[in-house]
Amino acid sequence: MIRRGPRPDRYVIIGNEIARDDRLSFRARGLLTYLLSMPEGWRTNSNQLAAQTPREGRDAIRTALRELETAGYLTRCRLQDAAGRWHTETIVTDRPGDNHVDNAGQLSTAEDGLAGAGSSGPNRRT
Repeated sequence: MIRRGPRPDRYVIIGNEIARDDRLSFRARGLLTYLLSMPEGWRTNSNQLAAQTPREGRDAIRTALRELETAGYLTRCRLQDAAGRWHTETIVTDRPGDNHVDNAGQLSTAEDGLAGAGSSGPNRRT
């Protein structure tokens, strides 16, 4: 599951750091822009993203997501629910490298301590 991290406004503002981040392909920058334009707490997955466009397949989307993870815009964490089932949650933000997902699956940033989207629930991180 891919979850949109927190953002302050109802529109997306893409910083020059994202637009000019030469670690990312244009595909990854476009995907990041699309993901950041979604409301806080919005959820999707790579199959749903690939189904939305005939030009990008699932593998292309997953490659772009790996680029975003390597650059620090995407954070993955494994969570276990109350029934003991494991799943991976992926959080996308506009600040590379300073994101932290706590034991309840909540996103905070080192800079301002913003709480993440979604409910804390009974999840724990391993």
